[in-house]
Amino acid sequence: MLQSSLVYNSNYYDGVNLTQMRPRVVAFKTLKTQDGTLIGLFQGNRGARPDIDFVIKILIPGNDKKLRPPTHTFWVVDLLLKIPQFKNEVREIVQYYIDYYGRTTPFASVQDRNDYQLETVEEITTRYAQLEQPYTLSLDYVATIIELFCKNEKINPGAYMFRDLLFTLRDYIDGNKYYMDASNTFNSFNKVAIRFLPFGSSLKKFGCWSASNSAISFATPSFVRVSFFIVSLNSTLRMFLD
Repeated sequence: MLQSSLVYNSNYYDGVNLTQMRPRVVAFKTLKTQDGTLIGLFQGNRGARPDIDFVIKILIPGNDKKLRPPTHTFWVVDLLLKIPQFKNEVREIVQYYIDYYGRTTPFASVQDRNDYQLETVEEITTRYAQLEQPYTLSLDYVATIIELFCKNEKINPGAYMFRDLLFTLRDYIDGNKYYMDASNTFNSFNKVAIRFLPFGSSLKKFGCWSASNSAISFATPSFVRVSFFIVSLNSTLRMFLD
């Protein structure tokens, strides 16, 4: 579908900016991905620097779609589904963002945050264009979400949960974590559903991200693996059906 033909819920998008309804707040930055997903950055109010904290919400095409937080289930499952065909490439992407996390720094000011231009997306989408496949998330969506979560966690000194999520993905791909070990790690990120977790909130208080523990069960016997695959795929499809 051509982006020019995409239709969005006018309650949330006016053609330029995303708007949150309760409380009514206009995003200070609105991005659009290749598949038409809109990503809005809204002012946050938590963490060590509430002035530069930000909340991410997404809106997909459709008159009846609602603005919602981007659960990690979506991009985690998307990368995992690509492993059988593109294991080396997925591993490189995860390592790329581990390295990026290590070198990136928090925003210096509100102006610095508001003027921010994505640093990794063009490189990732160019280098790994072969990972773009029908019926999956666009690679620029995956890259944008990971980059923004890296930047956000760096606002809070000592925060580490998103970094550890990247480590867990790498260890699983390398065969250094069995599916059950990885499942336990991801299960710890499910203590609070992402819809109730304000972006940038206290990680220690709220646990962490909402990555489905069923999403990493590719090492199980085939009949169990298929069941987990269906559950995980269903979680991802909910992004487009809700």
